[in-house]
Amino acid sequence: MTNICEQIKENSQTDATLSEIGGVWWKELSALFIESHGANFTHQRTLEEISLKSTLAYFQSNLDETKLVELMFNHWMNPAIFQDSVEFLNQSTIPVYILSNIDRADILEAIKLHQLSVKDIITSEDVKSYKPRPEMFEHALKISGLASNEVIHVGDSLSSDIAGANKMGLKVHG
Repeated sequence: MTNICEQIKENSQTDATLSEIGGVWWKELSALFIESHGANFTHQRTLEEISLKSTLAYFQSNLDETKLVELMFNHWMNPAIFQDSVEFLNQSTIPVYILSNIDRADILEAIKLHQLSVKDIITSEDVKSYKPRPEMFEHALKISGLASNEVIHVGDSLSSDIAGANKMGLKVHG
């Protein structure tokens, strides 16, 4: 999130750019996502805190990672949304599933806030793994009863959504 990277930059003892801060943070979080599955699964809030603590240390910042994580999750529970997306989801005659790396309680809060109507929600908690690993996509195909060539996956992350869906043979739109 840009706001968090800006806070780290302002508090950093380095001359790091926002892009560098975001890159280090994403690299840390991505590695944690890959390691967190099955018996080793850890909720995203915890992974965010670990990755932010490491990022803050790397950029010599004394900000509190717990407060930054709360700021980020407050944003995810109250996200901005395009009105035409709400209309599409609420009028769609095709089943729409939300697949999210965000913890279940947080995504449910966002869905409730925007009064979205979807067929089902699958989170990392449900399958004990994070995208781009295949478990979430496999679970969605199983509960929908659809084959990979009958599905289009719309996502906002090249490394999580697009890469994961491509590996499963899903059509993608990012």
